[in-house]
Amino acid sequence: MVNNKYLDSMGIYGLWYFYNHNGVWESAGEDIGGETILKSEITFREKAKVILSKRMAQ
Repeated sequence: MVNNKYLDSMGIYGLWYFYNHNGVWESAGEDIGGETILKSEITFREKAKVILSKRMAQ
């Protein structure tokens, strides 16, 4: 999920990662995106597999 939590203070979008665990959506963490939604999507796509694989291995 791309969010504007840091947009006013830092000029960048934030990212939240979620995964579905037995029918319940759980947070896998938070990250910094980019200056635009497109840059944030690119960052998300580059990092999502790594972040989610670490979270699901726990």
